[in-house]
Amino acid sequence: MAILGSIDKKIFAALLILLLVLGGGIFLWNNQKDVRELNKSLPEGVKVTKSLIGDQYRVVNKIDGYEFGVPKAWGGLRNIDYKDTPVDIEPSPDAQFKEIVSTESLIGFDARKEWNGVMIKYYGLINNLELDIFVDELGSGITRKAMEKFGRNLSFRVDIVQEEPVPIKKLSIIVTTRTGLIIDPYTVFYIFGGGSDFYLSLDDEKTIQEIATNGIW
Repeated sequence: MAILGSIDKKIFAALLILLLVLGGGIFLWNNQKDVRELNKSLPEGVKVTKSLIGDQYRVVNKIDGYEFGVPKAWGGLRNIDYKDTPVDIEPSPDAQFKEIVSTESLIGFDARKEWNGVMIKYYGLINNLELDIFVDELGSGITRKAMEKFGRNLSFRVDIVQEEPVPIKKLSIIVTTRTGLIIDPYTVFYIFGGGSDFYLSLDDEKTIQEIATNGIW
């Protein structure tokens, strides 16, 4: 009887372990369901990850060499798209600016819970530059193109958003119309990075600060 009791305990323990494994597998499958759907449209080397505890989402881009956390208030992502071909965010700079760029890509994603979204333009440069110089080159490139193509009188202003832990510059494009009306700002870019990797976004300043600060660039 003692032997039978021992066998019953082993069978019970084996069944318990099997149930735990199956339950964990089902939990993992359901927990990662939205991530699998998001990743279907992304190329190899770009993916969305999600923690098992806390539902913290991250975007990992091994193609361009960066990753960042999605703002927690967003409750995840509704969709995400990545383009590895040059895509201009208007107003875009002229060809002279593009001569310093070797690689361009664009990633865009929308919040699940909020009406919010972000687009991040990546510039990989041929040679290293400081952030201040890159922002000046970008601003000059935009104003030159506007004058040459549209005859519009554009100027730009650079402000500091933050210095630490990731420096971010605010590039404001200012338009003077034919009637002398000044539109300030016409467009605002937020730019961060350094060396040969720079990132540009048109979106909300607070959101860009959060993404830039918690990312690996």
